[in-house]
Amino acid sequence: MKKAIFLVGGPGSGKDLVINSILTHYGFKEYNTDQIKEDKQYEYNIVINATAHNFERVKSTKELMESLYYNTSMIFVDVSNEVSRERMVNVHLSEDLRKERTYYSKKNLEKFKDIFEDFYYFNNDDVIDSDKTISQLADLDSYIEEKLESPVE
Repeated sequence: MKKAIFLVGGPGSGKDLVINSILTHYGFKEYNTDQIKEDKQYEYNIVINATAHNFERVKSTKELMESLYYNTSMIFVDVSNEVSRERMVNVHLSEDLRKERTYYSKKNLEKFKDIFEDFYYFNNDDVIDSDKTISQLADLDSYIEEKLESPVE
């Protein structure tokens, strides 16, 4: 079955780390929620990069992909407010907006768990070369490999 992995996180969470470290290895084509349209043909395996603060947009995109016969799953990339602030210091996003989006991203975590049967949580508070991050990336790699080999449900 076709796979659509939603890669969701708040500001400064490090979604690009996951895409660059894992998903491109498997040949996933990346889209964002604005690029997903009903009348378009998509590759067999895709990743949909989305912000976690907009639950309804992710939910409606999930429903659309499932109507197009995609098996959907989610990787939620989380980060603490402090780390988000540090990573976003040179990004053109106001501190108030960053805090608001971080708040709603965390608030939506449980909602995402409720609508995605296949859900993977990735805590990205550590630096990229830390043992914890390397271990999590290896676990995530195994998880994705298992999903790609799993039969149609």
